[in-house]
Amino acid sequence: MSTCNLLQKLIDYATISNANIIDIDQVDGVLDIRIIDKQVDQHFTINPREQNDFIDNLMHFCSERRKQLINNTSFIYSSEIYKKENGIRYIINISKNNFRQIPINKIGFKDKELNLIEENIFIPDKINLLIGEAGSGLTTTLYSLLNYLNSPYKDIYSVEKHIEDELDGIHQILSTSYNKSIVSIFLREKPNFISLDTPEIILLKKSTDLVEQGIPVTISINANNITNAFVGLINNGINPKMLANYLNLVAFQHIKDGRRCFKLFKINTITKNTLRHPRLTRSLLKKTINQNLF
Repeated sequence: MSTCNLLQKLIDYATISNANIIDIDQVDGVLDIRIIDKQVDQHFTINPREQNDFIDNLMHFCSERRKQLINNTSFIYSSEIYKKENGIRYIINISKNNFRQIPINKIGFKDKELNLIEENIFIPDKINLLIGEAGSGLTTTLYSLLNYLNSPYKDIYSVEKHIEDELDGIHQILSTSYNKSIVSIFLREKPNFISLDTPEIILLKKSTDLVEQGIPVTISINANNITNAFVGLINNGINPKMLANYLNLVAFQHIKDGRRCFKLFKINTITKNTLRHPRLTRSLLKKTINQNLF
């Protein structure tokens, strides 16, 4: 059996066994393979003569996120590689793909809200916010929006903390790999739209650089209200005056009676002037939002 088939057989066995993790530890040239689930920790070994080819195939497998269908169930395989003083450790995480993509017209937006999105989402040098309570299905809404905006004539990037599913035609990037070099690529290539899903601090600080170059950016944030989302942005490095200059649409999502509900606003002058206030406080911001966005 080839080492490529051996690796695939190992992965299939772990998947069918309902394992969560394949842990492959290379220490001083020797491979220790463990298949781990909630109840069992199984060990395997590889013929020393086959180890190099096995590791080459393993590196190729770990180079990208993968999916496969087994017994009518879709599984996702995400990999991590850790370098150690005396070797390398490979972790393959196995999870069922329970993610469900929903068309935008069934997600909860009304026709007039979709029209407002179409008219504003691609406007250059603007920041749009998609805010949602934890557990409200924010990623599902984001994916529905990206699919809705997708077009062969649009260059769209989505920077995500976890890639829940693959979107055809969308450039999806893990936020853990997001760095200054990727920012420079964005600035050079000038995509039509960039989505930042629950971004890290470095993403927030760099988002204004992108917007200043005319690239529209939509930031999705977990927060239980709009005030908390604004405060989180400001605390994590976005200048409130710049937010006032660039902020355009704000969508707030929450669950009511088991259904997604949305409030979609175009930021008005009063809210922008509050963000520019020299003595901006949380209470002032909350009062302005409650009076002008609801």
